[in-house]
Amino acid sequence: MKKKMHLKPETIQKFKWGGTSKEWEDEADRLSNQLKTMEVINDIIEKQDCESDEKT
Repeated sequence: MKKKMHLKPETIQKFKWGGTSKEWEDEADRLSNQLKTMEVINDIIEKQDCESDEKT
């Protein structure tokens, strides 16, 4: 019988394709923040476009 290895969630694991779980979590956070920023910028641009359309 093989012993199963149980890891605690806080244990940093190395992935086969490189990087640690912490590095991947950090990258996911950065991408999420970039997406939120892009959405805010797009909303601002859309509002400006609507305002300029109303003035003409």
